[in-house]
Amino acid sequence: MRRTANVDMIVPIVDGTPQVPGPLTLRASARDLLTTEDGHSTVAEASMRAEVSKERRLQEIVMTPEAAPSELRDAFVGPGYRNIAIQARPDWMGTLDGMLLLDLPGCALISGFIRRKQEMDLPASQSVPGHPMRMRMANICSGWREGGFALSRSESRNAPPDHECPPALSLATDDPLAYHDMEPLGPQQMRRLRRIDITAQADGLALDAYHRDTYAELDGTEIVVHEYTVTGRVHPKTFELEELEAVARVLPFPECSLATETATRFIGISTENAISGILERLRGIHGCTHLSDLLSNFVGIPRMAQFLQSDRRGY
Repeated sequence: MRRTANVDMIVPIVDGTPQVPGPLTLRASARDLLTTEDGHSTVAEASMRAEVSKERRLQEIVMTPEAAPSELRDAFVGPGYRNIAIQARPDWMGTLDGMLLLDLPGCALISGFIRRKQEMDLPASQSVPGHPMRMRMANICSGWREGGFALSRSESRNAPPDHECPPALSLATDDPLAYHDMEPLGPQQMRRLRRIDITAQADGLALDAYHRDTYAELDGTEIVVHEYTVTGRVHPKTFELEELEAVARVLPFPECSLATETATRFIGISTENAISGILERLRGIHGCTHLSDLLSNFVGIPRMAQFLQSDRRGY
């Protein structure tokens, strides 16, 4: 069973300058694909388009196949948003709709890189000072820990540290069904891409997941901002994570990758409780925002497993 999803971040460009902070458009799509000995079948699809104001208020959201919860209108797309979304549609947790809905605050946060990338390309003499709010990042995650590179560099230079972003490798394969259809990513836009595979085996469910945030340069070349892979094993009945290994592929700061070591704290969590498990076990310097976002998506594993269980040749 394969679940794939993308969320594209689009900001207004005025005279070549991205308007960040400013209004943000989030364009998303997702698909669940089942593969058996008899072939492939798409068992679910979803799409979303959301408009977020400069103040990070949700102005409009259109979703298919089901309508978005009205309770989210004018919600602050930041701390507290996920609680509102979960309370509005608890039955969506683990579905494609729920996955896209819960991705809004994370994508709103990282969309700031669109402006940051332009600042990084300026000569040193034109560097942009860091905002005082950045000093409040202390211990918010593994990468922004006190005494770490990011915070120390920001305090000494009064500017955020540079971010090395390698070119994104193509995801194209010989399999035309490997990923769902996605609209082309335009220059100075970002994309969050997810893949979660679960495979029925004799001794349980094998897990293989992927997370990548990319930015498109003016010439259309995509570069990687964050990238993780996660592998593991899930109990076929209780859906507990029995094994878990996270590998950091691309991250901005040296201490970011330390979150891969503490990710093993997630072992023993039932994936049905993946969202609350993040708060219980991977808070502050023990976690990484982007890895935690991927792990929280494991809440969909029990629903995905239902399709494997319905296949008589499954476990």
